[in-house]
Amino acid sequence: MGGTGVLEFCGKQNLQLILSRRSPKILDGNFAHPTDDEWGFTIVRREDPSGNRRSSSYTFLAPVGADEVQQKGEVLTFTSDTMPLFPDGANPYAREAEFGSLIKLYEYSMPGHRSHILRKSGLLARLEVLIPEPALPIRLHECRAAYGGDEARSYETNLAGFSIRLEQGKGDNLEPDFPVSVEMTCAGEPMTATIFAFKKGRAETYRKSEGIIFTVNGQTHGYLTLDFFRRTRVGLSYLADSVLVIVDCTKISGRGRELLFMNSRDRLRDGELRKHLEQELEDLLKNQPGLKALRERRRQELIGSRIEYSKPLQQILKSILQNSVAAHS
Repeated sequence: MGGTGVLEFCGKQNLQLILSRRSPKILDGNFAHPTDDEWGFTIVRREDPSGNRRSSSYTFLAPVGADEVQQKGEVLTFTSDTMPLFPDGANPYAREAEFGSLIKLYEYSMPGHRSHILRKSGLLARLEVLIPEPALPIRLHECRAAYGGDEARSYETNLAGFSIRLEQGKGDNLEPDFPVSVEMTCAGEPMTATIFAFKKGRAETYRKSEGIIFTVNGQTHGYLTLDFFRRTRVGLSYLADSVLVIVDCTKISGRGRELLFMNSRDRLRDGELRKHLEQELEDLLKNQPGLKALRERRRQELIGSRIEYSKPLQQILKSILQNSVAAHS
């Protein structure tokens, strides 16, 4: 599921290579076919509409036996004890593997592709928002030649996920008494909302325009922007740049997922469930005691800073008026 979702971002030809071999221990010498112990590979590509076909489709390379039955062939295979599938530091395809899978995306349109992927503006930060609680470890390597030549530079790191990274550094980044988790039920669907309130200027390290993120099994399936906090029914304009909410929707029903999320996992569906959910979140955020206290404190700080900022202007105007009076007396 979701494997072809990346293809539309793979350049003009939408190409993807898949290489895979099962663990020999799984087979235990019992081969149903002579190629069971071999590496299999294929190329997936996008086919433009043609003939009576009105929309594009994805096909994969399977030429073995295709001369006998068209479009019913098998993938290509070869024999090798190991294959260099894994990177080592900044060296791609350096570590050998006896089995496993390689998926290579060609000309992938990666956000922040001109930046080192482990930096703030790179791929790592974006993935940690999209996968706030990864179920399995994910290791990222920066192997592009443009970032080589510096032995002291870090080329690899673990993707911990947004939630874990926040927990590790919350003393420096979050306001006291946050995060706060609240159990909620919307149209009979159980969810958990976790509210993060950042210190001034710290939120942008962890997210961009996301205000409320909806997750299933630790992966982002949609989000609402920061403008949600500026709604009149929410009343958090003073905190809009400092609040992030993660709503865990893992426990909702299968029907609930269909009603709430798009297959693309990048936005929410319009409908009654979304409407009820937004109303529940509006009430929750407006009446949450910690947010109400923080909002008032930020408001007072803003008023105080404006008064301090206006004092020099008052002194200048006072001086001008005094000099003007003196000049005419």
